[in-house]
Amino acid sequence: MRSILTSRSLLGEYVRADGTVVRHADGSPVMIGEPVLTEVEWLQLQEVVSLVKKTQGPRRVSPVRGFLFCDGPGAAVAPHSLYWTKGGDGTARTRSRTARIRCDGRKATGLKPCLGHSWPPDMLYGLMEAAFKFQAGRIPVQERRTVADGSRALQVAVLDGRMAELGAEFKAGHLSAVEFAGHLREVARQREELTNAPAAKPVEQWVAVRKHVPGCTGGGCPCPAMTYAEWWDASTPEERREKLLAWGVKVYAGTRGLRFEYGKGFPAQVQLSESNLNSLSCT
Repeated sequence: MRSILTSRSLLGEYVRADGTVVRHADGSPVMIGEPVLTEVEWLQLQEVVSLVKKTQGPRRVSPVRGFLFCDGPGAAVAPHSLYWTKGGDGTARTRSRTARIRCDGRKATGLKPCLGHSWPPDMLYGLMEAAFKFQAGRIPVQERRTVADGSRALQVAVLDGRMAELGAEFKAGHLSAVEFAGHLREVARQREELTNAPAAKPVEQWVAVRKHVPGCTGGGCPCPAMTYAEWWDASTPEERREKLLAWGVKVYAGTRGLRFEYGKGFPAQVQLSESNLNSLSCT
């Protein structure tokens, strides 16, 4: 389904098996039918499709993978993640029946596991929730959105897509270097004209995420903004992980406490603090 939704055949263009477009000598695409979407609509569809997460069947990813890191002595030299071990039957292979979040060091650099950096998952995850809500819980959730400046901003995005498509066709060997350079020069010229025009560039804005109530019709609604605490309570561990990664949030855990870093995808100015982890020392 994803391959259908991302194919330029929706624009009526003749698409090869590798996804590239067949073009005439002047660079225009070979058409095989009536377009189902306009280029602007197709581009907007790609933005929606890119937000749909890919599933991997029954396999489950750790809820803290990618954003929870060790804050031990070697973290500054060799940053390394903390791992959520599920526990098992106590055999030599699984070693322990108890699930833990722990530091395994970083074998590639010879860094050994940090002493005492092992905690029960429920306790550490709960403490992380409390610290996050303390720092940002009452702040409204905001996300970065590209706001179209009339039709020209969308035209710029369409031309960017064409340039990327030409690059893919050249790499696939469907265009010679001369053909690629000629087509790219023409698209680049059109883009230059648009970007040099007043207020032609797309504008990014921070938009509040609304807490929609029953009967709400969506855009432009008067529903109140959702806070980060409300978002946390309404989301699953998997959804939290995806958003924290998208926002660029990193959490560092050590024997002295928790430390948060908020990336560019996180607009809120939060009160930085450390939550005591001494009660979670490894036994």
